[in-house]
Amino acid sequence: MADRTVSELLTLGREIWGEQRLTLQQIAVRLQVTVGDIARAARTEDEGQEINRAEVGKELGNLILSCIRWCDDVGIEPDLALVLATVAQRHYARQLGGGDG
Repeated sequence: MADRTVSELLTLGREIWGEQRLTLQQIAVRLQVTVGDIARAARTEDEGQEINRAEVGKELGNLILSCIRWCDDVGIEPDLALVLATVAQRHYARQLGGGDG
């Protein structure tokens, strides 16, 4: 699974969910649910309990696989979204005094 391309992950997402396209509003709701699940895991850790790494991994994986499909749903090439995110993150990391310059 780790060696799959973005295009292959999009194909996989479509195999799982079909060709239904979500609106940006529908995507935002689903994104909030996943982020909420991750936040609950973080709260558990803050309370001194061990986090369920498998659950956190599943939710982070959900973000990756779903975001690729959601880009396509709203007409954004997932590869372009990754390029834009890379540029933005590098810029932000430089502002913070870290990153790869």
